[in-house]
Amino acid sequence: QKEAGEEPWAPFVDLSEAEFANWLIASGLSHKEIENHLKLNITRECTKPSFKDKHQFFSRFNQLPHGPEWHCETITVIGNLCGDDSKPLKETLEVRFRNPIECIKEILQNPAFKDHIAYAPLKQF
Repeated sequence: QKEAGEEPWAPFVDLSEAEFANWLIASGLSHKEIENHLKLNITRECTKPSFKDKHQFFSRFNQLPHGPEWHCETITVIGNLCGDDSKPLKETLEVRFRNPIECIKEILQNPAFKDHIAYAPLKQF
């Protein structure tokens, strides 16, 4: 965001709105509950967020910087137990993952970690 000339709270209007958006997500409210909360008079008249409904809110939220893309693959695992037909049992699983190289790049390029990364072993007591 800094490199793009944006404020740290972008795409939200200001820090207060970014904190409100963070609360909406961290609170665990459902989409319907977020929509209802945004329709409350106290929210519209006192908080006055720039997003008027859940669609505008999530559109803003999706503009936030995010890390490497998630991938999903289906694998079949063959177990060591046999079924009634004397054949090994199989289970199909979904495996979700990110490219670890891209994750490391993201961490190393993130200015928030600039002063917190050690490149050599460090003895701590």
